[in-house]
Amino acid sequence: EKKVGFSQARSEIRGDFVLKPNMPTFTAPGDVFDVTVEVTNTQNAEHGTKVSLEADGLEVIGASAVDLMLKPSRGEVAKFKVRAKDRLGESSLAFLASSGSLSRRI
Repeated sequence: EKKVGFSQARSEIRGDFVLKPNMPTFTAPGDVFDVTVEVTNTQNAEHGTKVSLEADGLEVIGASAVDLMLKPSRGEVAKFKVRAKDRLGESSLAFLASSGSLSRRI
């Protein structure tokens, strides 16, 4: 006796926010440059959202956090100014968007 089966399921996986960073791949010691991150609200409600930047091996010049008002399914851009420190080697940036119990970090 031969049997054939079939199953189908649907799932949707998404975070509270979608973060799309934009930054240079390479910098030299002392370089000053802008980094941006587009933050998209995936929720069905408007949210006041805090977007912050953490840097390792780089110095954030000015504010390391900004407040954005995100409409449902819409995005806004947060802009930060950064300076490369004098040491050579890898550096990293981490972006965090948060609003109440909602958050996303990359």
